Amino acid sequence: MIFARLRYKTVPESIPATLEGRAAYWKQHYNSYHPNAAGSSDGYISKCAKCDTATLLGSL
Repeated sequence: MIFARLRYKTVPESIPATLEGRAAYWKQHYNSYHPNAAGSSDGYISKCAKCDTATLLGSL
C-alpha cells in the first residue's frame, strides 16, 4: 500500500471522494492505459466491494 501512496503523491489532483471517481483516478494515474495494463475501472469497483472499502474509507 505504501508504494501506491507514493505513486499517487506525484499526481497533482486530489483523490476523488466517490468510488467511481477513485476507480477512474486509479485507472488514469496508477494502472494506466498501457497495452499491458489489464485493470479496469469496473474491476477496481468489484475488488473494492469484495474488500468492503466503504467501511474502511467511511471516516474520510
